[in-house]
Amino acid sequence: MFYSSVDSVLRLFNTPIVWASDNQLTGDTMYLYIKNKNPEKLLVYENAMAISKVNNSFYNQLKGNSITGYFKDGKIDILKTKGSPAQNVYYAEDENKKLVGVNQSAADNINIEFKDDKPERVVFVNNLQGTMFPINQVNHKELQVKSFKWLIQLRPTKFDVVGN
Repeated sequence: MFYSSVDSVLRLFNTPIVWASDNQLTGDTMYLYIKNKNPEKLLVYENAMAISKVNNSFYNQLKGNSITGYFKDGKIDILKTKGSPAQNVYYAEDENKKLVGVNQSAADNINIEFKDDKPERVVFVNNLQGTMFPINQVNHKELQVKSFKWLIQLRPTKFDVVGN
């Protein structure tokens, strides 16, 4: 990890893992651009993957060659994923937060717009292929994106970071 106050960029190398709540972000290299002490833009290069824990069994997944995240007022606003193809696994919930299905899809680019830290709109750009499956009629392991790894055992605690 390297931070430069000259350009306000935090650079993470050698397959870093970044955590935010129940979200894990991995890639070969990451650059976090900071403006006025808030994140402005995040670039994840090569083997980029974002995983969000839905419950103890299921995970929303986004994978591509690269992920670019844009922030607004310090919160994630848009994620843009480029791939060959970019891949997405998303667990759909009804208005009562009950899981109703899982969507497995791929496209050249996948853009996700957020509202209140939750996906609001997903746009698939070029060569969309996808299927929505009923939640209880699929093998969820087979739906996972290639190289899926939930690395919770590597997540540091606050004591690991700042000490006792």
